[in-house]
Amino acid sequence: MTIDEWDLIASTRKSGDSLLFDTLYSGVAKAIQERCTSTSLIDYGCGCGDFCQLMAQLGYTTQGFDRSQESITIASEKYQSLPFYTDVEQLHRADIMCSNLVLCTLTNEEQIEAFREMKRLTTELYVISICHPCFDIDSQGVVSQREVPKNARYEDTFQYSKRLRDNLVMHDYHRPLSHYFSLFDKVGLQVTNLAESNTLDSGYKPDFITFVLEERT
Repeated sequence: MTIDEWDLIASTRKSGDSLLFDTLYSGVAKAIQERCTSTSLIDYGCGCGDFCQLMAQLGYTTQGFDRSQESITIASEKYQSLPFYTDVEQLHRADIMCSNLVLCTLTNEEQIEAFREMKRLTTELYVISICHPCFDIDSQGVVSQREVPKNARYEDTFQYSKRLRDNLVMHDYHRPLSHYFSLFDKVGLQVTNLAESNTLDSGYKPDFITFVLEERT
């Protein structure tokens, strides 16, 4: 995903996406509440700020970071009482680091760099959601239709396109689930819990998976 693609998604979805609330955000919030009593949180890749606002309503002190200036402009206009930044150096340390649907848009090298940035800002709890690797190569999901390369295999790494409900097209990387466990181990984190996203009443498989991680002891 390029910054231009994120800017386009932000400008098209200023009012938010109710399906993300129903399928993903509510479950991520629950995972945080169940695992941590601390209340300071950074949303790394916050988009238009909707998850930050949800957590603020639940009593958390939130900060949002995104490299898309369009996203941060919209977030700052929608939720004027919350701080949003395009420069990671402006963030203050927090107890909880949350990142929704960011890692699956990054190259391998960018994933490592993202964790370097995140680990400078928290040491307690990491809650990371990605597109579900076991199902992201299915053509139909709850929130998108996917188009994968011909002859793509689950164990491969490849980029694929997703057409969202409003006909926006974005690009993610498919990687097998084992890649993420290896990635977490490489950056010194261990998985303490995971949760799969809601499927609503559609009968589809879950679009997303959320990992709860802590520093490896």
